[in-house]
Amino acid sequence: MRKIWKTKLFLKYFLSYLVIFLVPFLVMGSSLYKQSVIELKSTIENSNVDKLKQLQMFVDSRVEELREISTQIAYDQRLTPYMVNHSYYGLEAREELEKYRVNSSMIKEIFLYYPNQNKIFSSKGMNSLDVFFQRSYLFSSWNANIFESQMKALNKPTVLSDAAREVYQPNNSMMAFLYPIPPNTPSKHGVVMYFVNQHHITQSMDDVLGELEGTVIITDGDGNVLSEVNRGMENGYLDTVLQPMLATNTGVVTTQLFDESYSVMKVKTPGTEWSYMTAIPEKSFFSGLDTLKWSLLLQGLGLVLVGMLASFLLSLRNYKPVGHLTNLVQQKLVRPMRHSHKNELSRLAEMIEWVFDEKDMLTKQYDKQEPFVLQQCFLELLKGDHADKEQTLEILKQHGIELDGEGFFVMIVSAHDKEIDPLLRGPLKHIQLEKAFAYAVELVHDQCVAYMVQLHKQDKGLQQEVVSNIQQALMDGWTEAPVIGIGNTHAAVEDFNSSFIEAMSALDYGQVTGEQIVFFKEMGRNSKLDLWYSKEYHVKLSQSIAAGESQVASKVLTEMFTHLRTSQLDPALIKCMYYDVINLVLRTAHEQGIAMQTSVNELTSLQNIDELESALQEYTVQLCQIVRSTLHEKKEEDLKRVMDFIDANYCDHSLSLDKVGSVFQLTETNISRLIKEWTGTTFTTYIWELRLEKAKELLISTDLSVKDIVKEVGYVDVANFSRKFKKTTDLTPGQFRRQMQLSKTTTHP
Repeated sequence: MRKIWKTKLFLKYFLSYLVIFLVPFLVMGSSLYKQSVIELKSTIENSNVDKLKQLQMFVDSRVEELREISTQIAYDQRLTPYMVNHSYYGLEAREELEKYRVNSSMIKEIFLYYPNQNKIFSSKGMNSLDVFFQRSYLFSSWNANIFESQMKALNKPTVLSDAAREVYQPNNSMMAFLYPIPPNTPSKHGVVMYFVNQHHITQSMDDVLGELEGTVIITDGDGNVLSEVNRGMENGYLDTVLQPMLATNTGVVTTQLFDESYSVMKVKTPGTEWSYMTAIPEKSFFSGLDTLKWSLLLQGLGLVLVGMLASFLLSLRNYKPVGHLTNLVQQKLVRPMRHSHKNELSRLAEMIEWVFDEKDMLTKQYDKQEPFVLQQCFLELLKGDHADKEQTLEILKQHGIELDGEGFFVMIVSAHDKEIDPLLRGPLKHIQLEKAFAYAVELVHDQCVAYMVQLHKQDKGLQQEVVSNIQQALMDGWTEAPVIGIGNTHAAVEDFNSSFIEAMSALDYGQVTGEQIVFFKEMGRNSKLDLWYSKEYHVKLSQSIAAGESQVASKVLTEMFTHLRTSQLDPALIKCMYYDVINLVLRTAHEQGIAMQTSVNELTSLQNIDELESALQEYTVQLCQIVRSTLHEKKEEDLKRVMDFIDANYCDHSLSLDKVGSVFQLTETNISRLIKEWTGTTFTTYIWELRLEKAKELLISTDLSVKDIVKEVGYVDVANFSRKFKKTTDLTPGQFRRQMQLSKTTTHP
């Protein structure tokens, strides 16, 4: 370790890392504290603005909910003045009003008032105004006369804070929300009034402050305070803070209240013009700043120590490989070098320069041997010697030859001694084409040159195109056209050996027959005769039998036997083809799970081709008839199973085409087609008809509520079901039930 500290290179490393670490740390540290105050304040303000907006969304949504309910009440035929005052329908009106009340968790009680009647109607019943204001609730500024006059003059939605208290819970303050009905019309014939517990609003307002001091205020468009919450504020603070807060713009501003700086946040709701405001003393923002300052200081000291340690470790980590490499190179040098007073990097550079000089000399010597090395590598591939295949391919890759194409084949060119040398020394040694690459290899004992060809991709006819291009290149300067044998194209480099043997066979064939270019795959092929029937016949016959199409199958058999009769092949081969046709038909029957009475012996014992065709035609027609019958029975069985499943599960709200298809392993298209054939209608319509009939049955025979019946028949959305029910029957579910009950009463008095 002492020796390392004395080295110039290690000291340079250590000082460099230390400077790199400390400079940005000092710059960042100096600005970090300044930014902390701003960021802390901004974070709290943004958090409180978000909370204030959440409060705004909560209250606005509740107010909008009350407005929508009042609109529904305004047009509800069961809550007209006549209905609520009727001796019989008044009970239904009260129940209907109770439904509106329970639809909102915010509503404590809901009232319906029609002027000039001296009555007020609620879900609990009807009271005169005198009884309502003397016994039901405690009011601070209302009595029957004042209420009646205010309601007559009411022409817009109004909210009153602390409007009433319950007789038995006088501490429970309630807000009054007043909505003239009908809305958006100049003539008003009634008022919907909601009582809402004040604490529903104040609980959400209290969450805005969290742990901070301050106040939260909600005002209407006229600046009247609807609700307020304060924490740590002086008595009578509203007289001081309200007007300055109302005068501020929306957003976040800083203003002076009670001789200190306050951060005021304000949002406003368009339409209602309600303002949501909060005021927080800025001193609350800095309560945790002292802790933050000491925390930053300790963290800074810790980072300095960590930086120094990291600089030392990084310097040590970077120096050790250099020192180790310097010593290693010095030890491995064949010719020792003289030590200098330079640092380790300079000495290492001198040694590496010497090593490269030695390498250049060895490279020149190796380049002279390159042709022999490449020839040997290719010969190993041609001979099929794969023991060192990976090493062989790596050597070729080092010389710029990568055998990574999609196809490989060998073409062998016969040549005299004087014609071989140009192929191995000149431009014909490497033939680079657009879609292929060929490399010439001398076959010494055969007086031939083998071109090992790599195709960049497998395309139909590409081999013939490449061979034609290479032949064209070879023809220049040749007095006599050579014989060329071409092996088949293979997908792997290991198959160069197979293609080489095929190419040699093709070359021998060409030398015997006198053909100049011979492809192994075309050796002895009679272009006028097919050695077997077409694959198309095979696929078409098996598919037509599997589909039960007897006419198509019979036609294919006729074409196949016509082909056999007209072919000029060896009789033994034709007999094999007879057996193959028999095997194809019998195998198709077996795959369909059908056992025919005709035995294999009966078919194979027929010697005459006409008798065999006639027997197979008859057998195939019978087979197709059985297949069609089987397919029809299976279709009927599948259809019955599907319909039984739907009839048993139509009340399940999750029932869908996808679910039915997954149960029976059929596609949605097949399910839709089966249902259409069975019912003459679509899946959706069929399910609706089943559910509609079930709902009618339950409405007539049970006392279940409409909501329970809707769930019972598989629906979740009651309103949507009611709309569809009315569209189908011209009656709502409730009207249908009452009509059926009246019908029963009339029929059986």
